[in-house]
Amino acid sequence: RFEMERFAKGIALAAPHHPKKLDKHFDYGTAGFRDKARNLDSVMFRMGLLAALRAKSTKKEVGVVITASHNPVEDNGVKLIDPMGEMLAMEWESHARNLANAKDDSIVGELAKIVEKESIDLNFDPPKIRIGMDTRPSSPELSKALQDGILALQCQFENLGEMATPQVHFIVRCLNTNCLYGQPTESGYFKKLAKAFCSLNQSAGPDSILYVDGANGVGAKKLPLFQTSIAEASAEVPNFSKFDIVAFNDGTQGKLNERCGADYVKTGQCPPEGIVMEPGKRYCSFDGDADRILFFFQNQKSCQILDGDRIACLLTDYIHEMLTYLEIEGLSIAAVMTGYSNGNAVNYLKKKNIRVEIVPTGVKHLKKKCTEFDVAIAYEANGHGNMVVREEVERKIEMMAQEKEKYCRGGPFCTE
Repeated sequence: RFEMERFAKGIALAAPHHPKKLDKHFDYGTAGFRDKARNLDSVMFRMGLLAALRAKSTKKEVGVVITASHNPVEDNGVKLIDPMGEMLAMEWESHARNLANAKDDSIVGELAKIVEKESIDLNFDPPKIRIGMDTRPSSPELSKALQDGILALQCQFENLGEMATPQVHFIVRCLNTNCLYGQPTESGYFKKLAKAFCSLNQSAGPDSILYVDGANGVGAKKLPLFQTSIAEASAEVPNFSKFDIVAFNDGTQGKLNERCGADYVKTGQCPPEGIVMEPGKRYCSFDGDADRILFFFQNQKSCQILDGDRIACLLTDYIHEMLTYLEIEGLSIAAVMTGYSNGNAVNYLKKKNIRVEIVPTGVKHLKKKCTEFDVAIAYEANGHGNMVVREEVERKIEMMAQEKEKYCRGGPFCTE
């Protein structure tokens, strides 16, 4: 309580500028807080306070993303990022909920409860908190409220500006691994992504074009940077198949997520507006903050969607083939899916003797289950997905791949 009193004056000065105007309950779910942007000023201020406490608690870099993903442009939201680029620890979700819903005159008391429960050293001066946002008109003003909360607890921040959600996760992880994971910058993000993509795409066949629906969001704005990084990375990759990106719904016209984006394609089982599909061409859609992706193509007269379930099957097949080729045995491998996953996709993987784990919907549930395995491929049908590999297993795969490449002729990693 005594330590908290040191910050009470700063909080008391800032809090009246961000009052809780509505008698409304806010809930921190898988996607953080989401609501109409006009209702979120007080929530943003308080999440700035919580981000500061989380940084002091972990003694590491943390991040905050201001976004409402696939929601309409009138909405917005906020979610916190933990030191390894993960979502906020589930045990802290109740802290977020209680703080967001506290009465204005109870903020200091609520913070004191968190400090006591988590044994936080308020004297610790944490690194800067990284803030990213999507392209919603409300995001800059809400970011100011968030910053006021951070400053009230005498912490510092870096405003990264408009960023796709995965970029902020990446930057936070890089900072907490002494850059072993990559360079903690936007260019570092695209360089790592492009290098991996070009390596995977070598000897992949004829030149190709991918038509990308950017949902009129931040992902569309970042595509030119990705294209530049691919061009640079491909120069160092033998037999790279030329790959071009053509963007539509790129934000120059139309509203964010309005009749476009991954959620619209998945829900409507149809292509986004702004495009006339043609046979033989490949298409994909981001959502508003570019943390999910779906592919689709024209099959006769219908739109055939390659959703998260199909991506999971494709990726799991590839990983299984790779490990078999490298003769790596004894690893625990699983595909992690949800109750909304296509039963045929689940059965397909099971018939291949691949373990399938079903968890509640929500990325946090998939990620938690992934940590139980050496290699786990996790996808929701809506296009949210990831692959998790234990560090020691990753090192073993890299070592075996390099050894195999010395002798391979026509294997999945051979470039000859």
